[in-house]
Amino acid sequence: MRIRCLSCLCIGALVLGPNFGCRTSAPSEELVTPASTRIQNSGPKIQTIAYEWKNYGVKVAFQKQDGDKLWLVTIRDSWDILDDSGASRERRWGEAEAKCSMDEFLVLLEQSLNEFHRERPGAKFSHFAVEMHVIAGIWSELLVGVKRRLATVEGTKTSSRADVPREVDDEIKRILASSLAVMKLESVLAGHGLKGSHCYVADELVFKDSLSGLRWAEIAKLPDLGVLAPGVLEFEFASAE
Repeated sequence: MRIRCLSCLCIGALVLGPNFGCRTSAPSEELVTPASTRIQNSGPKIQTIAYEWKNYGVKVAFQKQDGDKLWLVTIRDSWDILDDSGASRERRWGEAEAKCSMDEFLVLLEQSLNEFHRERPGAKFSHFAVEMHVIAGIWSELLVGVKRRLATVEGTKTSSRADVPREVDDEIKRILASSLAVMKLESVLAGHGLKGSHCYVADELVFKDSLSGLRWAEIAKLPDLGVLAPGVLEFEFASAE
Protein backbone atom coordinates (compact mmCIF):
# COMPACT_ATOMS: atom_id res chain seq x y z
CA MET A 1 0.00 0.00 0.00
CA ARG A 2 1.61 3.26 -1.12
CA ILE A 3 1.51 6.45 0.93
CA ARG A 4 -0.58 8.91 -1.06
CA CYS A 5 -1.22 12.26 0.61
CA LEU A 6 0.27 14.74 3.02
CA SER A 7 -2.51 14.42 5.58
CA CYS A 8 -1.70 10.71 5.93
CA LEU A 9 1.87 11.62 6.78
CA CYS A 10 0.79 14.23 9.33
CA ILE A 11 -1.48 11.72 11.04
CA GLY A 12 1.42 9.28 11.00
CA ALA A 13 3.31 11.66 13.36
CA LEU A 14 6.39 12.72 11.46
CA VAL A 15 9.26 12.44 13.94
CA LEU A 16 11.95 15.02 13.24
CA GLY A 17 15.18 15.37 15.18
CA PRO A 18 16.74 18.66 16.31
CA ASN A 19 19.73 18.61 13.96
CA PHE A 20 18.12 18.84 10.54
CA GLY A 21 19.82 20.75 7.75
CA CYS A 22 18.81 24.38 7.88
CA ARG A 23 19.33 27.64 6.05
CA THR A 24 20.85 30.32 8.27
CA SER A 25 20.73 33.31 5.89
CA ALA A 26 20.59 33.22 2.08
CA PRO A 27 18.62 30.29 0.65
CA SER A 28 21.50 29.45 -1.70
CA GLU A 29 23.70 28.29 1.21
CA GLU A 30 24.48 24.60 1.42
CA LEU A 31 22.49 22.39 3.76
CA VAL A 32 24.37 20.73 6.57
CA THR A 33 24.08 16.96 6.83
CA PRO A 34 20.45 16.21 7.73
CA ALA A 35 19.18 13.73 10.23
CA SER A 36 17.15 10.77 9.07
CA THR A 37 14.83 8.46 10.93
CA ARG A 38 12.66 5.39 10.48
CA ILE A 39 9.12 5.63 11.79
CA GLN A 40 7.33 2.61 13.20
CA ASN A 41 3.55 2.86 12.98
CA SER A 42 0.67 0.40 13.10
CA GLY A 43 1.32 -0.73 9.55
CA PRO A 44 4.51 -1.31 7.53
CA LYS A 45 7.66 0.56 8.47
CA ILE A 46 8.02 3.99 6.92
CA GLN A 47 11.45 5.31 5.93
CA THR A 48 11.82 9.06 6.36
CA ILE A 49 14.54 11.49 5.39
CA ALA A 50 13.65 15.09 6.14
CA TYR A 51 15.22 18.53 5.93
CA GLU A 52 14.10 21.51 7.96
CA TRP A 53 14.48 25.09 6.71
CA LYS A 54 14.20 26.86 10.03
CA ASN A 55 14.22 30.46 8.79
CA TYR A 56 11.20 29.67 6.62
CA GLY A 57 9.50 27.26 9.00
CA VAL A 58 9.32 24.64 6.23
CA LYS A 59 10.02 20.90 6.32
CA VAL A 60 10.83 18.83 3.24
CA ALA A 61 10.28 15.12 3.83
CA PHE A 62 10.93 12.10 1.64
CA GLN A 63 9.00 9.01 2.72
CA LYS A 64 8.23 5.53 1.55
CA GLN A 65 7.01 2.31 3.07
CA ASP A 66 9.46 -0.55 3.25
CA GLY A 67 9.12 -2.66 0.13
CA ASP A 68 7.98 0.24 -2.07
CA LYS A 69 10.24 1.48 -4.85
CA LEU A 70 8.88 5.03 -5.04
CA TRP A 71 9.16 7.94 -2.62
CA LEU A 72 6.59 10.59 -1.73
CA VAL A 73 7.92 14.14 -1.33
CA THR A 74 6.03 16.44 1.04
CA ILE A 75 6.70 20.11 1.74
CA ARG A 76 4.85 21.43 4.73
CA ASP A 77 4.67 24.00 7.47
CA SER A 78 6.88 23.16 10.44
CA TRP A 79 3.76 23.89 12.50
CA ASP A 80 1.22 21.11 11.98
CA ILE A 81 -1.80 22.60 10.16
CA LEU A 82 -3.85 19.58 11.26
CA ASP A 83 -3.29 20.36 14.94
CA ASP A 84 -6.73 20.66 16.52
CA SER A 85 -5.62 22.62 19.57
CA GLY A 86 -7.04 26.00 20.59
CA ALA A 87 -3.99 27.70 19.09
CA SER A 88 -4.75 26.08 15.73
CA ARG A 89 -8.35 27.24 15.79
CA GLU A 90 -7.23 30.83 16.41
CA ARG A 91 -4.44 30.94 13.86
CA ARG A 92 -4.92 33.21 10.85
CA TRP A 93 -4.03 32.14 7.33
CA GLY A 94 -3.80 35.41 5.41
CA GLU A 95 -1.28 36.24 2.69
CA ALA A 96 1.33 37.19 5.33
CA GLU A 97 1.35 33.59 6.57
CA ALA A 98 2.84 32.28 3.32
CA LYS A 99 6.21 30.70 4.09
CA CYS A 100 8.36 31.82 1.14
CA SER A 101 8.40 33.31 -2.33
CA MET A 102 8.45 31.09 -5.40
CA ASP A 103 12.15 31.81 -6.00
CA GLU A 104 13.01 30.94 -2.39
CA PHE A 105 10.87 27.82 -2.59
CA LEU A 106 12.57 26.63 -5.76
CA VAL A 107 16.02 27.05 -4.17
CA LEU A 108 15.13 25.07 -1.04
CA LEU A 109 13.42 22.44 -3.20
CA GLU A 110 16.45 22.09 -5.48
CA GLN A 111 18.84 21.81 -2.53
CA SER A 112 16.63 19.30 -0.74
CA LEU A 113 16.31 17.15 -3.88
CA ASN A 114 20.07 17.31 -4.51
CA GLU A 115 20.86 16.40 -0.89
CA PHE A 116 18.38 13.53 -0.96
CA HIS A 117 19.80 12.15 -4.21
CA ARG A 118 23.27 12.14 -2.63
CA GLU A 119 21.86 9.89 0.09
CA ARG A 120 19.62 7.82 -2.17
CA PRO A 121 21.14 7.77 -5.68
CA GLY A 122 18.65 6.70 -8.31
CA ALA A 123 15.63 7.17 -6.05
CA LYS A 124 12.36 7.75 -7.91
CA PHE A 125 9.18 9.50 -6.85
CA SER A 126 5.47 8.82 -7.17
CA HIS A 127 3.95 12.01 -5.76
CA PHE A 128 4.93 15.50 -4.69
CA ALA A 129 2.71 17.30 -2.17
CA VAL A 130 2.87 20.86 -0.85
CA GLU A 131 0.58 22.72 1.52
CA MET A 132 -1.26 25.51 -0.29
CA HIS A 133 0.07 28.35 1.86
CA VAL A 134 3.78 27.45 1.62
CA ILE A 135 4.38 29.31 -1.66
CA ALA A 136 3.35 32.97 -1.49
CA GLY A 137 2.45 33.27 -5.17
CA ILE A 138 0.08 30.30 -5.11
CA TRP A 139 -1.50 31.17 -1.75
CA SER A 140 -2.13 34.76 -2.82
CA GLU A 141 -3.81 33.61 -6.03
CA LEU A 142 -6.02 31.19 -4.14
CA LEU A 143 -7.05 33.67 -1.43
CA VAL A 144 -8.03 36.31 -4.00
CA GLY A 145 -10.00 33.82 -6.08
CA VAL A 146 -11.75 32.17 -3.11
CA LYS A 147 -12.68 35.58 -1.64
CA ARG A 148 -14.22 36.65 -4.94
CA ARG A 149 -16.17 33.40 -5.26
CA LEU A 150 -17.36 33.28 -1.64
CA ALA A 151 -18.90 36.72 -2.03
CA THR A 152 -21.31 35.25 -4.59
CA VAL A 153 -22.24 32.07 -2.68
CA GLU A 154 -25.71 31.99 -1.14
CA GLY A 155 -26.57 30.41 2.18
CA THR A 156 -24.75 29.97 5.47
CA LYS A 157 -21.95 27.76 6.75
CA THR A 158 -23.11 24.70 8.63
CA SER A 159 -21.35 23.15 11.64
CA SER A 160 -19.69 20.52 9.46
CA ARG A 161 -16.02 20.99 8.59
CA ALA A 162 -16.78 19.25 5.33
CA ASP A 163 -19.04 22.15 4.39
CA VAL A 164 -17.02 23.77 1.62
CA PRO A 165 -19.11 25.31 -1.19
CA ARG A 166 -18.76 23.55 -4.52
CA GLU A 167 -18.17 26.99 -6.05
CA VAL A 168 -15.02 27.31 -3.92
CA ASP A 169 -13.72 23.91 -5.02
CA ASP A 170 -14.37 24.80 -8.66
CA GLU A 171 -12.62 28.15 -8.26
CA ILE A 172 -9.52 26.55 -6.74
CA LYS A 173 -9.35 24.05 -9.61
CA ARG A 174 -9.73 26.87 -12.14
CA ILE A 175 -6.92 28.88 -10.53
CA LEU A 176 -4.56 25.93 -10.39
CA ALA A 177 -5.21 25.07 -14.04
CA SER A 178 -4.04 28.52 -15.19
CA SER A 179 -1.56 29.47 -12.43
CA LEU A 180 1.82 30.66 -13.70
CA ALA A 181 3.32 29.72 -10.33
CA VAL A 182 2.09 26.13 -10.69
CA MET A 183 3.42 25.99 -14.25
CA LYS A 184 6.83 27.19 -13.04
CA LEU A 185 6.88 24.53 -10.34
CA GLU A 186 5.91 21.83 -12.86
CA SER A 187 8.80 22.97 -15.06
CA VAL A 188 11.29 22.62 -12.21
CA LEU A 189 9.96 19.16 -11.34
CA ALA A 190 10.31 18.15 -14.99
CA GLY A 191 13.94 19.30 -14.82
CA HIS A 192 14.48 16.61 -12.19
CA GLY A 193 12.99 13.97 -14.46
CA LEU A 194 9.55 14.23 -12.84
CA LYS A 195 7.63 14.66 -16.05
CA GLY A 196 4.04 14.10 -17.01
CA SER A 197 2.79 15.53 -13.72
CA HIS A 198 -0.58 17.09 -13.11
CA CYS A 199 -1.65 19.21 -10.14
CA TYR A 200 -4.78 18.55 -8.13
CA VAL A 201 -6.18 19.18 -4.64
CA ALA A 202 -5.35 16.27 -2.32
CA ASP A 203 -6.82 17.87 0.81
CA GLU A 204 -9.41 20.66 0.70
CA LEU A 205 -9.14 24.05 2.32
CA VAL A 206 -11.52 24.08 5.33
CA PHE A 207 -13.19 26.86 7.32
CA LYS A 208 -13.31 27.47 11.07
CA ASP A 209 -16.07 25.87 13.15
CA SER A 210 -16.71 29.21 14.88
CA LEU A 211 -18.12 30.59 11.61
CA SER A 212 -21.08 28.22 11.65
CA GLY A 213 -24.31 30.10 10.97
CA LEU A 214 -22.61 32.98 9.16
CA ARG A 215 -23.48 33.73 5.57
CA TRP A 216 -20.74 32.87 3.10
CA ALA A 217 -20.85 36.45 1.79
CA GLU A 218 -19.97 37.66 5.30
CA ILE A 219 -17.14 35.15 5.62
CA ALA A 220 -15.73 36.52 2.35
CA LYS A 221 -15.18 39.86 4.11
CA LEU A 222 -12.83 38.39 6.73
CA PRO A 223 -9.13 39.19 6.13
CA ASP A 224 -8.13 35.51 6.14
CA LEU A 225 -11.52 34.20 4.95
CA GLY A 226 -11.91 32.29 8.21
CA VAL A 227 -9.64 29.48 7.02
CA LEU A 228 -9.09 26.79 9.64
CA ALA A 229 -6.46 24.91 7.63
CA PRO A 230 -5.04 25.44 4.13
CA GLY A 231 -5.41 22.52 1.78
CA VAL A 232 -2.76 20.41 0.09
CA LEU A 233 -1.74 20.41 -3.56
CA GLU A 234 -0.38 17.21 -5.02
CA PHE A 235 1.46 16.37 -8.22
CA GLU A 236 1.33 12.80 -9.50
CA PHE A 237 3.92 11.63 -11.98
CA ALA A 238 2.66 9.67 -14.94
CA SER A 239 5.91 7.81 -15.57
CA ALA A 240 7.03 7.25 -11.97
CA GLU A 241 7.81 3.59 -12.59
